[in-house]
Amino acid sequence: MSSPSPPSTAQTRTHIPTLQAYNSWSTTYDSDNNFLQALDTYILSSSLLAHFLSLLPQSPTILDLGCGTGRNTIPLLSVRDATIIGLDFSPGMLTVAKERCERAWNALSEGGKVKAREWKVQQWDFFHNSSTPFFSSAPVSFKPDDRDDDADAIISTLVLEHIPLSTFFSACASLLKPGGKLLVTNMHAEMGKVSQAGYTDVATGEKVFAGTSFAHEVEEVLDEARRWGFEIEGNVMERRVRSEDSELLGERARKWVDLGVKVWFGIVFVRNEETRQ
Repeated sequence: MSSPSPPSTAQTRTHIPTLQAYNSWSTTYDSDNNFLQALDTYILSSSLLAHFLSLLPQSPTILDLGCGTGRNTIPLLSVRDATIIGLDFSPGMLTVAKERCERAWNALSEGGKVKAREWKVQQWDFFHNSSTPFFSSAPVSFKPDDRDDDADAIISTLVLEHIPLSTFFSACASLLKPGGKLLVTNMHAEMGKVSQAGYTDVATGEKVFAGTSFAHEVEEVLDEARRWGFEIEGNVMERRVRSEDSELLGERARKWVDLGVKVWFGIVFVRNEETRQ
């Protein structure tokens, strides 16, 4: 992220469509010191992702829904004999994800380490519930319209802010088999009411915001999930930024310590109904 503008010059702020924003953001997404992304990664890597994976059957098919640049797709490549599919609507993000996953996959192969059976990244349109092949490490028989190929698990992190709840959970219900697990993390509504996803364009210095942002309340998320046959497993996890987090999360996290609002939540669901709405 570029340095703040001089006090005498207000930073220009602009909103652009979400797809356009993420295509543009893809070149700096992994290096712009996004504290919420850093917090999400920290919580996932500390215990949450390992706990989620322990709930899955052997040789699972796992979807990373809204995979972005592959931040969570990469650790999934180490799940033994799994089929890993990263789905995102941004070609720019998928290009970065492909390159990062290829490097990680090759490193696992060269090191003789445990790894997935195969992986691919694929363009996915939430609003039309459709997909387009993008890149695959091997032939992967995943067809979202075929019940026999439904996934065992979905992980979707920091995506829900951009999607109406009914659209999100209807898509998850169409992709996940009964008994399948869904891990969702997102910006908390307390933060979402005063902030939204965005970045500074390094070429122009403009602050760019990504389309429509939804400040989904946790109870609203739980209610809509139930409508689509999902029930919570365990407890809702909620997180503020603590003073001791500043070193881990960077300078941009400090103001959220002072504000004291919740910034993140995470929920594990199980899909428990055969009927899809």
